[in-house]
Amino acid sequence: MQQFINRNNSYDYVIKYTGEFAQTTVYSKPIYTGYARTHTPKRGENRTMANEQNIKRAKRNVYDIVNCNVTKHTKMLTLTYAKTQLDYDRLYIDFKIFLQHLKRKGFEFPYLAVTEHQTKRGKKEGNAGSLHLHVLIFSDTYIPFDTLKRAWSAKGSVHVQKIERAKNKGAYVAKYITKEGAPPDKKSYRTSRNIKRPTFKAGLGGEIESVEALGFEWKHLNHSQYTVTRGVNQATGEIVPDLMAEADYYTKFGKEG
Repeated sequence: MQQFINRNNSYDYVIKYTGEFAQTTVYSKPIYTGYARTHTPKRGENRTMANEQNIKRAKRNVYDIVNCNVTKHTKMLTLTYAKTQLDYDRLYIDFKIFLQHLKRKGFEFPYLAVTEHQTKRGKKEGNAGSLHLHVLIFSDTYIPFDTLKRAWSAKGSVHVQKIERAKNKGAYVAKYITKEGAPPDKKSYRTSRNIKRPTFKAGLGGEIESVEALGFEWKHLNHSQYTVTRGVNQATGEIVPDLMAEADYYTKFGKEG
């Protein structure tokens, strides 16, 4: 959800809130919104670049989702198969059955599931590597291991890992997003419907206005500067000049960065 502080159709800063963290991004020029698309980009011209951009976007989304939902005792399950499983759709059917079994036992929770291939296993077997899931359970409720094992049935093994020692939990999970994780037409991760997502504020006024809009309960962590590639204006088909972006990262006072 994005909240525009000003009521016109432009902004030069964006604030992103993700749980205990926040990020302000200030652009070198205003960005205009609200136009109607009149130009349709050609598909398939550079699918390699598009896929790389999708992976970067997925990593960023996973990073944000983890930071928005992580609890003190968030757990990561790794669900693997005893027999080689290369069918992506079958994987998520099995995962749905797994969740239904836990729900019948009284365990229901927000989750994030990331798909990955067991590449080392695949090299030995001569395939892409059996699929498996890394599942973050955003809950402090204790779930007996026997219950998890029975829910996954005889499909394979269940490994439970605590991530509380990981300093940057979002980055720790986002590393599992790779270009080999899912077919190009499939999602590399899935979430429950009740997952929390980042919230945004946008407005005009540059750095000073962005800091005032952020609030005073935030502690500054670090700063970065980068170029934003604008690409093609979807309304006109014209090349849009790149922008410089200044990003600052914050955590709430009393919280570790």
